[in-house]
Amino acid sequence: MNTLSLTLPPQAFQRLQERAKRVGQSPEAVAQDLLMTQLTPPTDEPAQLDQVIQAMYAKGDLVAMSPELARWTDDLCRSLGTEAELQGLRREMEETVLTPPLSQVILEMRGPKQ
Repeated sequence: MNTLSLTLPPQAFQRLQERAKRVGQSPEAVAQDLLMTQLTPPTDEPAQLDQVIQAMYAKGDLVAMSPELARWTDDLCRSLGTEAELQGLRREMEETVLTPPLSQVILEMRGPKQ
């Protein structure tokens, strides 16, 4: 392990000591954690997601959407309307009470158990 000597302004050193006391570590350990956090390169999440997607395509767990399905999906999204209209439909669905309940209708349609 390499060693580095730093000179900190009094306020920074005081904050470092306060944090160390709060987390129950030495100031050196807290400083090392802080430096490692700041110096670690950020993960490239979009690139990682692309890798996962490509692996799923290769394995056959994911297939590309057909042009027909893409058109159908676009048409469906356009036909659904605005977010306000969707919220209204959701409210209406929640307020709708089926009498008799759908589960009872299904049981009646099946008939008695044999």
